[in-house]
Amino acid sequence: MTTILHFEKLADPADRKRLQPYREQIHAWVYITKDELNLGQVPHAFYHNNLEIVEAWTEADEIRFYKQLEEVPGDDWMVVLVQPFYIMKRLRLVRAR
Repeated sequence: MTTILHFEKLADPADRKRLQPYREQIHAWVYITKDELNLGQVPHAFYHNNLEIVEAWTEADEIRFYKQLEEVPGDDWMVVLVQPFYIMKRLRLVRAR
């Protein structure tokens, strides 16, 4: 079974330059705004199609969807790919945990 920890282990550091080649392949960039929400929880919810929790996070502004990479805040993130989304959180927030 795919767990939250599994997705945390899949996270890679990335910046805009590294993600540029994937811009046309991604439906949306999902940016985690809540510090307490870890990088494994969000891709886990997407992978298991838990739309209720994704909707709750979105309504609470704990995650945001961006159509363009250029719109995403920051420049350095930890990212997890769950096609067709890149789930991302600022690198400094992930390392601070």
